[in-house]
Amino acid sequence: MSNHQLEELPRPTGAPDRVSLAIAGDDPGAVDTVPELVDDLGFDPVPFGTLEESDMLEADSAVFGQPLDQHQLRRALGIDRAA
Repeated sequence: MSNHQLEELPRPTGAPDRVSLAIAGDDPGAVDTVPELVDDLGFDPVPFGTLEESDMLEADSAVFGQPLDQHQLRRALGIDRAA
């Protein structure tokens, strides 16, 4: 996500056009803490997996820089399940 998207895309919790950010990490404490921060920033957090699995989130991936809602992001990452 670009700095412009970080400025332009935040929406309140529950907004129908709210964009999601995937969360990946190896530290369970951090992974548990980050969703609240992402929500506070105006995005829907989508837990994804470990850093080893996070290559699907890197530049040039199908989801990188795409303003996807949580359902679209989950489908794109192959984790299409209820939030």
